[in-house]
Amino acid sequence: MIPDNQIYIAIFLSLINALLALRLGNVLYNS
Repeated sequence: MIPDNQIYIAIFLSLINALLALRLGNVLYNS
């Protein structure tokens, strides 16, 4: 059995990774 918390943590981490990727992309694009 997988607790629901792990699902939310996985979604949260994927959102953070997406935001970091967008931020890094903007920094590289603006430079």
